[in-house]
Amino acid sequence: CVMPAGLMDFSPGARMIFGAICGGMLGNVWGIPGLLLGAFAGAMVGGIVIALLYRVLRIPSMVVSLGVVLVLEAFGDRFATAIMGSATINIPGSLSGFAAYPRNVILTVIAALIFYYVSYKTKLGCLINAVGNDEAMLKNMGVNVDSVKFKAFTISGIFCFFAAVAGAVSAASALRRRGSSRRKATLFTAPCAAK
Repeated sequence: CVMPAGLMDFSPGARMIFGAICGGMLGNVWGIPGLLLGAFAGAMVGGIVIALLYRVLRIPSMVVSLGVVLVLEAFGDRFATAIMGSATINIPGSLSGFAAYPRNVILTVIAALIFYYVSYKTKLGCLINAVGNDEAMLKNMGVNVDSVKFKAFTISGIFCFFAAVAGAVSAASALRRRGSSRRKATLFTAPCAAK
Protein backbone atom coordinates (compact mmCIF):
# COMPACT_ATOMS: atom_id res chain seq x y z
CA CYS A 1 0.00 0.00 0.00
CA VAL A 2 2.93 2.39 0.41
CA MET A 3 4.56 1.87 -2.99
CA PRO A 4 1.64 3.38 -4.96
CA ALA A 5 1.92 6.44 -2.68
CA GLY A 6 5.48 6.98 -3.93
CA LEU A 7 7.11 5.79 -0.70
CA MET A 8 9.78 3.16 -0.12
CA ASP A 9 9.32 0.72 2.75
CA PHE A 10 11.88 -1.99 3.46
CA SER A 11 10.39 -3.05 6.78
CA PRO A 12 7.57 -5.54 5.99
CA GLY A 13 9.83 -8.55 6.58
CA ALA A 14 10.98 -7.26 9.96
CA ARG A 15 7.40 -6.34 10.90
CA MET A 16 6.27 -9.82 9.91
CA ILE A 17 8.95 -11.45 12.07
CA PHE A 18 8.20 -9.17 15.01
CA GLY A 19 4.48 -9.91 14.63
CA ALA A 20 5.22 -13.64 14.53
CA ILE A 21 7.32 -13.31 17.70
CA CYS A 22 4.56 -11.43 19.54
CA GLY A 23 1.91 -13.79 18.19
CA GLY A 24 3.91 -16.85 19.19
CA MET A 25 4.41 -15.57 22.72
CA LEU A 26 0.75 -14.67 23.25
CA GLY A 27 -0.32 -17.84 21.43
CA ASN A 28 1.44 -19.88 24.10
CA VAL A 29 -0.70 -18.17 26.74
CA TRP A 30 -4.11 -17.60 25.09
CA GLY A 31 -4.09 -19.97 22.11
CA ILE A 32 -5.39 -18.80 18.73
CA PRO A 33 -6.88 -15.49 20.03
CA GLY A 34 -3.49 -14.67 21.56
CA LEU A 35 -1.74 -15.57 18.32
CA LEU A 36 -4.00 -13.25 16.34
CA LEU A 37 -3.82 -10.40 18.86
CA GLY A 38 -0.03 -10.61 19.23
CA ALA A 39 0.58 -10.88 15.50
CA PHE A 40 -1.67 -7.88 14.82
CA ALA A 41 -0.06 -5.72 17.51
CA GLY A 42 3.49 -6.67 16.54
CA ALA A 43 2.89 -6.11 12.83
CA MET A 44 1.18 -2.76 13.33
CA VAL A 45 3.88 -1.33 15.61
CA GLY A 46 6.43 -0.92 12.82
CA GLY A 47 3.99 0.70 10.39
CA ILE A 48 2.77 3.23 12.91
CA VAL A 49 6.31 4.04 14.08
CA ILE A 50 7.47 4.57 10.48
CA ALA A 51 4.45 6.73 9.71
CA LEU A 52 4.99 8.87 12.81
CA LEU A 53 8.73 9.32 12.24
CA TYR A 54 8.18 10.12 8.57
CA ARG A 55 5.44 12.61 9.34
CA VAL A 56 7.02 14.35 12.34
CA LEU A 57 10.73 14.32 11.50
CA ARG A 58 10.40 14.56 7.69
CA ILE A 59 13.03 11.87 7.22
CA PRO A 60 12.68 9.99 3.89
CA SER A 61 10.61 6.84 4.28
CA MET A 62 13.41 4.65 2.91
CA VAL A 63 15.81 5.78 5.68
CA VAL A 64 13.16 5.48 8.39
CA SER A 65 12.14 2.00 7.27
CA LEU A 66 15.75 0.77 7.27
CA GLY A 67 16.16 2.10 10.81
CA VAL A 68 12.96 0.39 11.91
CA VAL A 69 14.21 -2.89 10.42
CA LEU A 70 17.34 -2.75 12.57
CA VAL A 71 15.42 -1.72 15.69
CA LEU A 72 12.74 -4.41 15.29
CA GLU A 73 15.33 -7.13 14.74
CA ALA A 74 17.30 -6.15 17.84
CA PHE A 75 14.20 -5.48 19.92
CA GLY A 76 12.54 -8.73 18.85
CA ASP A 77 15.55 -10.71 20.03
CA ARG A 78 15.77 -8.84 23.34
CA PHE A 79 12.00 -8.94 23.85
CA ALA A 80 11.81 -12.71 23.35
CA THR A 81 14.82 -13.27 25.59
CA ALA A 82 13.39 -11.08 28.36
CA ILE A 83 9.88 -12.59 28.28
CA MET A 84 10.54 -16.21 27.29
CA GLY A 85 14.06 -16.59 28.69
CA SER A 86 15.42 -17.59 25.28
CA ALA A 87 15.84 -16.12 21.81
CA THR A 88 13.63 -18.91 20.46
CA ILE A 89 9.90 -19.22 20.89
CA ASN A 90 8.25 -22.61 21.16
CA ILE A 91 4.90 -22.62 19.40
CA PRO A 92 2.31 -25.25 20.33
CA GLY A 93 1.35 -27.58 17.51
CA SER A 94 -2.30 -26.76 18.21
CA LEU A 95 -1.74 -23.35 16.61
CA SER A 96 -0.88 -24.92 13.26
CA GLY A 97 -4.52 -24.96 12.14
CA PHE A 98 -4.14 -21.86 9.96
CA ALA A 99 -1.26 -23.44 8.04
CA ALA A 100 -3.21 -26.52 6.96
CA TYR A 101 -4.17 -26.74 3.28
CA PRO A 102 -7.55 -25.16 2.91
CA ARG A 103 -7.03 -22.57 5.64
CA ASN A 104 -3.74 -21.20 4.32
CA VAL A 105 -5.29 -20.64 0.89
CA ILE A 106 -8.34 -19.01 2.47
CA LEU A 107 -6.07 -16.69 4.50
CA THR A 108 -4.21 -15.71 1.33
CA VAL A 109 -7.42 -15.12 -0.61
CA ILE A 110 -8.83 -12.98 2.22
CA ALA A 111 -5.66 -10.86 2.23
CA ALA A 112 -5.80 -10.48 -1.57
CA LEU A 113 -9.49 -9.49 -1.49
CA ILE A 114 -8.87 -6.91 1.23
CA PHE A 115 -5.97 -5.49 -0.76
CA TYR A 116 -8.04 -5.33 -3.94
CA TYR A 117 -10.97 -3.71 -2.17
CA VAL A 118 -8.86 -1.09 -0.37
CA SER A 119 -6.75 -0.32 -3.45
CA TYR A 120 -9.46 -0.10 -6.09
CA LYS A 121 -12.85 0.35 -4.43
CA THR A 122 -12.29 2.94 -1.71
CA LYS A 123 -11.63 6.65 -1.67
CA LEU A 124 -8.46 6.03 0.34
CA GLY A 125 -7.10 3.66 -2.32
CA CYS A 126 -7.76 6.27 -4.99
CA LEU A 127 -5.99 8.91 -2.89
CA ILE A 128 -3.00 6.64 -2.28
CA ASN A 129 -2.58 6.12 -6.03
CA ALA A 130 -3.10 9.83 -6.67
CA VAL A 131 -0.41 10.78 -4.13
CA GLY A 132 2.05 8.55 -5.97
CA ASN A 133 1.13 10.07 -9.34
CA ASP A 134 1.11 13.79 -8.50
CA GLU A 135 1.50 14.82 -4.88
CA ALA A 136 1.76 18.54 -5.65
CA MET A 137 -1.57 18.54 -7.48
CA LEU A 138 -3.31 16.90 -4.54
CA LYS A 139 -1.83 19.45 -2.13
CA ASN A 140 -3.18 22.23 -4.35
CA MET A 141 -6.60 20.54 -4.31
CA GLY A 142 -6.61 20.66 -0.50
CA VAL A 143 -5.96 16.98 0.21
CA ASN A 144 -3.98 16.28 3.38
CA VAL A 145 -1.20 14.27 1.74
CA ASP A 146 0.56 13.49 5.02
CA SER A 147 -2.62 11.90 6.36
CA VAL A 148 -2.94 9.73 3.25
CA LYS A 149 0.67 8.56 3.59
CA PHE A 150 0.15 7.82 7.29
CA LYS A 151 -2.89 5.69 6.45
CA ALA A 152 -0.94 3.87 3.73
CA PHE A 153 1.74 2.83 6.24
CA THR A 154 -0.95 1.77 8.70
CA ILE A 155 -2.79 -0.32 6.11
CA SER A 156 0.47 -2.04 5.17
CA GLY A 157 0.56 -3.26 8.77
CA ILE A 158 -2.62 -5.25 8.12
CA PHE A 159 -0.88 -7.24 5.40
CA CYS A 160 2.17 -7.71 7.63
CA PHE A 161 -0.31 -9.18 10.14
CA PHE A 162 -1.46 -11.80 7.63
CA ALA A 163 2.18 -12.68 6.92
CA ALA A 164 2.98 -12.82 10.65
CA VAL A 165 0.16 -15.28 11.30
CA ALA A 166 1.28 -17.42 8.36
CA GLY A 167 4.92 -17.29 9.52
CA ALA A 168 4.15 -18.21 13.11
CA VAL A 169 1.87 -21.11 12.31
CA SER A 170 4.01 -22.49 9.50
CA ALA A 171 6.67 -23.45 12.07
CA ALA A 172 4.10 -25.49 13.99
CA SER A 173 2.70 -26.90 10.75
CA ALA A 174 6.14 -28.07 9.57
CA LEU A 175 6.51 -29.97 12.82
CA ARG A 176 3.19 -31.73 12.27
CA ARG A 177 3.95 -32.60 8.63
CA ARG A 178 7.17 -34.34 9.60
CA GLY A 179 5.20 -36.55 11.94
CA SER A 180 7.28 -35.48 14.90
CA SER A 181 6.23 -36.58 18.35
CA ARG A 182 7.30 -33.20 19.76
CA ARG A 183 4.43 -31.05 20.94
CA LYS A 184 6.00 -27.67 20.13
CA ALA A 185 7.72 -26.11 17.14
CA THR A 186 10.43 -23.49 17.41
CA LEU A 187 10.29 -20.02 15.91
CA PHE A 188 13.72 -18.42 15.85
CA THR A 189 14.03 -14.70 16.41
CA ALA A 190 16.46 -12.60 14.42
CA PRO A 191 19.88 -12.79 16.13
CA CYS A 192 21.01 -9.57 17.69
CA ALA A 193 24.47 -8.54 16.46
CA ALA A 194 25.43 -6.50 19.52
CA LYS A 195 25.40 -8.58 22.67
